[in-house]
Amino acid sequence: MRSPGRIGSIVILSLLLLFVASTQAAERWVNCYVTYAGPASGIVYIKLKDASIPESFTEKWFIALPSEKRDMLATALAAVVNGNKVSCSVDADVEYSYINAIYIAKQTQ
Repeated sequence: MRSPGRIGSIVILSLLLLFVASTQAAERWVNCYVTYAGPASGIVYIKLKDASIPESFTEKWFIALPSEKRDMLATALAAVVNGNKVSCSVDADVEYSYINAIYIAKQTQ
């Protein structure tokens, strides 16, 4: 016969695994416009607007990865100055999530 403690442990472990699986980031690539970009308190914030039609999000703030913040800020500012779109790897469902990668796109006519 199984002990109640062991069954309880299995139930708790199952619930914990379910919670972890449901909180995993839904990271995806999105094409965006950069509407704001800049540093504050050592963090680089970049506000993105989805460029797809229909938009999956209007405008949201994201945070540059700490290890890449200078390069990401430079890329974001270049996109703002030149009017280019960027392609970003982000969890677009969560505001203030990290930008995992950002690439500037060539302007097409």
